[in-house]
Amino acid sequence: MKNLISLALNNGFLVVTRREPVSLRSLLNANKFAALLRELSFRACDSLLFFVNTYFLINKTILFIHPQTAGMGLLNRLISRNKVYIYVMDNSFFCMKSYNIHPILRNECTNCVGDPSRFHPQCSPFPVAGNPNKMVDHLRMLQKNVNKITFLAQNHNQAKLLKMHFGQECKSIIVGMDTNELGECSEPDKHNANYDVVFHGNVNIAKGSIWFVEVAECLPQIKFFMPCTKLDIELLLGRSIKVQNITFSPCSWENGLRDAVESAKLVCVPSLWSAPIEGALLKSILFNGEVAVVKTEYGFSQEISENVLLHLSSNPSLAAVEINRYLTSGTKFKETSRQWLEFFSSKNSSLNVFNAIV
Repeated sequence: MKNLISLALNNGFLVVTRREPVSLRSLLNANKFAALLRELSFRACDSLLFFVNTYFLINKTILFIHPQTAGMGLLNRLISRNKVYIYVMDNSFFCMKSYNIHPILRNECTNCVGDPSRFHPQCSPFPVAGNPNKMVDHLRMLQKNVNKITFLAQNHNQAKLLKMHFGQECKSIIVGMDTNELGECSEPDKHNANYDVVFHGNVNIAKGSIWFVEVAECLPQIKFFMPCTKLDIELLLGRSIKVQNITFSPCSWENGLRDAVESAKLVCVPSLWSAPIEGALLKSILFNGEVAVVKTEYGFSQEISENVLLHLSSNPSLAAVEINRYLTSGTKFKETSRQWLEFFSSKNSSLNVFNAIV
């Protein structure tokens, strides 16, 4: 978003965004009650200001991003009065959870493609909580308005999902995704390998964190690393973790995760949903080159050749066999993955987004 905002301003766009909120829970836990009251006041003022700045937009060309936080109702209202381009960040156009993963089976789910009312009873809107039935109404309205929208897709599989959901009349342009993180990264340093397999992602079922632990439990002789606390994962799992071969150490890219990624024998970016272009995947390729993903049907990683990435089974026990085979085989992706990344970077620019808007 920071990269897009600067380019938008340079291209003559008026930028209207919500203020980034401060966590109420963190203020409450720190007993900062005055700051808590200020934050509540700031949020109320921000909501009013955002409403005023968007309500009177008529006959404009609008680039709309992340309707879950901006508001699905706002999006549908703007579509009725303006020319709207939606830059698709995730799969919220058909899945109220944004990350289309089945709540029970924990795998890629496309049940709501074409009909968002087919959602599972355990599904609910994310990242902003809300009424599931109301969200379905918003998504149906989006389907009714599809002839008034141009979707900017990140990759071919995402464009395919758009056509499957909205029909062949859906207008979509593939513009890629550029977070500007690769251009700002220096060349990787040389490190001694501390871990065999490193998890690069958030503590989220859709990002494959439970899958990763279940793989590690099948390979007690191999050293795994996760940039989070053990309790974080146990709460997600709903049980305790008994194995000793996983190192849990909460860290960010700047204070430890980069070192772990650089030194790993294999970096896992195991998103289980139909993930589009992910910064974690690109950075893992740049800073290591030996990268594994999980096989899905519509994820961006599936557009990348098997001589660039290690494509693993979504079944943890089978994936464990595949990882063990890779680590003992001497197979290397570093050269082909770096070549692929150079080609990808040459084709991806945030300017593609603004060039698509006519």
